[in-house]
Amino acid sequence: MRNFYRALLCVSSTLILACGAHNTVGQKPRATRGVLDLHDWDFDKNGPVDLSGEWQFYWQQFMPPEQLRANSASDLYKTNSTDQTTVPLYVPVPGGWNDYSLPGSNQTIGADGFATYHLRIILPPGEHHHLNLFMPYMRTAYTAYLNGREIARNGTIGRTKPEMHPQYTNRIVTAGSLSGTVDLVIHCSNFYHRQGGFYESIRLGTDRDVYLNRLLSALIDFALIGSILLMGLYHFSLFALRHTDRAALMFGLFCLTVCGYIFIVEDYWITLIFPDIDWNLLKKLEYMASILAAPAFAAFVQVLYPREVVRSVAIAYYVFCGVFALFNLFAPVRTFSAYIFIFQVVTLIGALALFYPFILVIRRKLSGAIPAL
Repeated sequence: MRNFYRALLCVSSTLILACGAHNTVGQKPRATRGVLDLHDWDFDKNGPVDLSGEWQFYWQQFMPPEQLRANSASDLYKTNSTDQTTVPLYVPVPGGWNDYSLPGSNQTIGADGFATYHLRIILPPGEHHHLNLFMPYMRTAYTAYLNGREIARNGTIGRTKPEMHPQYTNRIVTAGSLSGTVDLVIHCSNFYHRQGGFYESIRLGTDRDVYLNRLLSALIDFALIGSILLMGLYHFSLFALRHTDRAALMFGLFCLTVCGYIFIVEDYWITLIFPDIDWNLLKKLEYMASILAAPAFAAFVQVLYPREVVRSVAIAYYVFCGVFALFNLFAPVRTFSAYIFIFQVVTLIGALALFYPFILVIRRKLSGAIPAL
């Protein structure tokens, strides 16, 4: 068993180093005022590039991709139009749009609404046949166009809440043959989440590099899930052999909730199996995984060291988590997400408080304290 854990540690370390060591360069290019200049970028040598920086942003507009593509370079920077709806903001991407303000207004636009993102990309000389895009999920629906051609969509965009359908899925998109200057246009709408926009960079690179990065990310997450799941099953077997060992049962339950959290939340791997999963159900599962993991670990500590953990405080925390779990089940996602910070703060305080029993048992030289830490 000890050799198995050593091998698992070596494999995990190798995967992490492989991800960090691939094609590192000094300063990667960033978009400036809606233009990303990749003229000197070598995709084969330098690897994928994040489409980060200043994008054009049109609030409450679904600008036609053909119109934006038809604009000349000089039109791209035109700001003297009397029609404010056609004058873009230049906003940082990735990032949410809640705190953006329109020209002449002191109020932020908030979460609800729809918008167009536009980025002009200047490619290296020559024709590129094997470029792919990694498209992360956006809050909470989008349709993406490359040179006026639809290449990806998540959910259904809309100008009102009844018109749109939210969805979260990360995907890889084949860009096709590209050369010269290309235009990436994204129509995004949000009427469901308390934050709108997208929070992870789109990535452009060769098909090999984009798929490899995605594969390495999956290998790391699923290796972590596998190792934690093995620990959980091992502790369940201990409980099956000795029913009085409730600490093994609680730690096994904690391992299962952590596996569920990684599978649901990290890159939303659950959508690989259930691509059409309802967005509201997905968010409720995400919140429920975090709500259940915390009391499971607290119960493990309480069972392990019942004399050092104040029973009334532990029960109060279990009740608190139960109330939040019911709140998550029956409240709309938008409502519940506005109060999740309360659970996070209380759980953080509880996590800090759990160190106190460990300190006590270490000072008393009781067994199991240091390994548990």
